[in-house]
Amino acid sequence: MVAYLRLTIASVVYSDAEECSVESSISEYGVSGNFEASFSNFGGRHDNDFSIGNDVLIEADTSSPATTDIFRGIVEDIDFEGDGPEERVRIRGRDYTARLMDEIVEPEVYTDTEISVIVNDIFDKYVSDTNITRTGVSTTGVTLPRMVFNDVTVYEALKRL
Repeated sequence: MVAYLRLTIASVVYSDAEECSVESSISEYGVSGNFEASFSNFGGRHDNDFSIGNDVLIEADTSSPATTDIFRGIVEDIDFEGDGPEERVRIRGRDYTARLMDEIVEPEVYTDTEISVIVNDIFDKYVSDTNITRTGVSTTGVTLPRMVFNDVTVYEALKRL
């Protein structure tokens, strides 16, 4: 049972979330996750705290302080509900795989190209503006005679490789 929860949103730590849920799903296409958190907004306390695209880190543990990362992603939706002392702000978002699922690899053909070269080319062309970084892309020694991508997501393209 999780007793302690900490949300860090845009580098600010919040420990006053009244509700928080994290879901992870596994399918034939991979793993993805989403979150939802709500806060009391009494007196407009959180009126300007959250923005679409904010980085979100959720940590949970059975002891304080919470230090086990259970989610990393971005805020994609902000809703204000109710009014007066009952007003709440609810934020929702997806993990960073969402950014890879949102970007499309335009029709592209690679011929006699080593896999790491293709990965780096896809990142340079389609992922560089998403605040996602790449690390550990090393030469695989595998050269593909032909690889074709035709309007697939970056996520799908990388899975195929």
